[in-house]
Amino acid sequence: MYILILMIYLEAAPLKIFPKNLVYKSLLPKNELPIGKLIFIKVRKKTIPAFIVNILESCPANMDDKKVEEILALSPYPPFFDEKMLSFYQFAANYYIVSLSTVVVNAFPNLGFFRIRESVDLSSEEELFKKREVIFFSRSRKNSFSYLDETDNRQIVLNDEQRYIFETIRDTREPLTYLLSGKTATGKTQLLLQLAKYFFDCNRSVLLLVPEISLAPHIYKRAQALFPKDDILIWHSSLTAAERRYVFEKSRQNKCLLIGTRSAIFLPLRDLGAIIVDEEQDSSYKSDTSFAYNSRDLSFVLSKVFRVPLVLASATPSCETYHKVMEGQIKQMKLNKTMTEEKKELILVDTKKEEMINPFFSKRLINEIEKNLQSGEQTLLFLNRRGYIPYIFCNMCKKFIQCKNCTVSLTWHKSKNMLICHRCGLALKLPSNCPYCAGKDISYWGSGTERIAEILSDRYPDINILKIDRDSLEKRDFFRKHLEGIINGYYQIIVGTQIITKGIHLPHLTLVGIIMGEQGLSMPDFRAQEKVFQLITQVGGRAGREKKGRILIQTPLPELPVYKLALNEDYEEFFRQEIESRRATGFPPFKRLLIIKLKGRDEGHIKEETSKIFIYLQKNNKNKEIEIYSPMQAPIYKEKGEYRYQIYLKTDNPKKLILMVQRLKKAIKLSSGIKLYFDIDPYNLL
Repeated sequence: MYILILMIYLEAAPLKIFPKNLVYKSLLPKNELPIGKLIFIKVRKKTIPAFIVNILESCPANMDDKKVEEILALSPYPPFFDEKMLSFYQFAANYYIVSLSTVVVNAFPNLGFFRIRESVDLSSEEELFKKREVIFFSRSRKNSFSYLDETDNRQIVLNDEQRYIFETIRDTREPLTYLLSGKTATGKTQLLLQLAKYFFDCNRSVLLLVPEISLAPHIYKRAQALFPKDDILIWHSSLTAAERRYVFEKSRQNKCLLIGTRSAIFLPLRDLGAIIVDEEQDSSYKSDTSFAYNSRDLSFVLSKVFRVPLVLASATPSCETYHKVMEGQIKQMKLNKTMTEEKKELILVDTKKEEMINPFFSKRLINEIEKNLQSGEQTLLFLNRRGYIPYIFCNMCKKFIQCKNCTVSLTWHKSKNMLICHRCGLALKLPSNCPYCAGKDISYWGSGTERIAEILSDRYPDINILKIDRDSLEKRDFFRKHLEGIINGYYQIIVGTQIITKGIHLPHLTLVGIIMGEQGLSMPDFRAQEKVFQLITQVGGRAGREKKGRILIQTPLPELPVYKLALNEDYEEFFRQEIESRRATGFPPFKRLLIIKLKGRDEGHIKEETSKIFIYLQKNNKNKEIEIYSPMQAPIYKEKGEYRYQIYLKTDNPKKLILMVQRLKKAIKLSSGIKLYFDIDPYNLL
């Protein structure tokens, strides 16, 4: 009797970035090689982990069967993802013009699952499975987020308006996409958590995306009023490897509420039932890496793949999202009832005319701060710039002290006594002389949060003042230590960047002071007005949640309409004006934008390669359906030692845009040392 053994051919996506899937073969039965199965393969004499992503009918015609290697080993664990999740990964790879391995590397980052001891003979089945726990992974011993043990015991009770929206979304038979909007302090977070609880009670997992790491602990504590603590999981880039393993294992095996930042969109949750994107307008959902995905945009795709409802939430929706509401693609649910009926007092201070106590504080702002100190109420001062002094200028050679790796100024961080580059992290001791001409006539311009906090500490030495910015978050337990004091008013003055502007309920906060209201308006970005409107609205929305609030903006340009629109939270009028400007100039949402980015250490080669790509694009744009702009230096021309050029493409046909650059990627051969990236629907134009 003869037993016919068939060779199975498969495609594998390595857990290491490769330009394409790799083909291997196996004598194992087809039913033991499901999609998403973890295997080990040999690549360039190295053993690496990979996932099965396709089973082939036969050896590809363009490959020699004798040169196709067999897989080394098959893991004993269930598949890490199914065909539905794979189709989502493949969409992300195609749309953002990256390889599938790039997507899976982002989906399963630094989990510590795949360490291999070279001494283990993977060809020996007995040796492999005897030591499989060592080879594949040791299961996480972590069983909770112990550093988040404090619980917010406030009960979440919906008012009539919230209850109506909850029931409308709950009772919709076909999964739809919703925009939950309304002014700040209308109870969006409470409603989102109640919606999440409903789907959880239906034995389904819920993905709740948040833009900032700082929001995750706050929502985690609020969720404990509704969910069993062990079923609330957090996912973000600051988790340890043990915490990542714990979250990954538990979310695959059990239903859960997963609160995560942008990369959480790729986690294969068990029985996904709903997706919620809080602060959907936030640019933090857009990755600024070579894989330039946007989690907010991908949430539309994930909801369609799994046929589950998607709820986007924002007091200041992005123009792209609100345009979809106007076009009937998204159903808007609007909250109107705020926590307090008292209107906020709106104060615009013209820094050209108002008496200034120093370059950063008007007399009016100081008076308002002191009113709050006398009444025992909390103040938030907003400046979206960390560090002590952002610009150091030599009056002799007329140069700013810049980073040697990047074309940006170094920022002085006084607490570290270092000049630090906020692009590459270069740190230097503060020089007494100019590094370019050795001159001693040095000027210090501007201020960051560190300097503002110091000025206030000198003026009010007995007051509790807290600075909140990315430097603060370098301390992993920062929010565990300070969140209660922030919320209960122990810190009478908070100085912060945009990290503090979203989502956190501050009942004792009655004054928001915006130090530089014009900050961001001069950026070379078609979204500049929108970003300023959103930022002012969000930070202003922290004030007056339980008592009458005041919002004060200092600016030399008080006549600009964006300030009054933001202070009054008049989103509809802002959108009407902004969308007409976008229509007239042909920017999103009316046309789609893609930036081709080239980087490299050889300035001459970068320029040549960019010109080569530009010529290729012009030749292959015969119908002129795509607007192709001449190559230009990036606004930040040098970053991390690499020179940067960009080519902008614009069209109302995104499919043809993606097809063109996919063909370009296959056709063009770049000089060694040149990196080519594609950024579709860009948020960062620098």
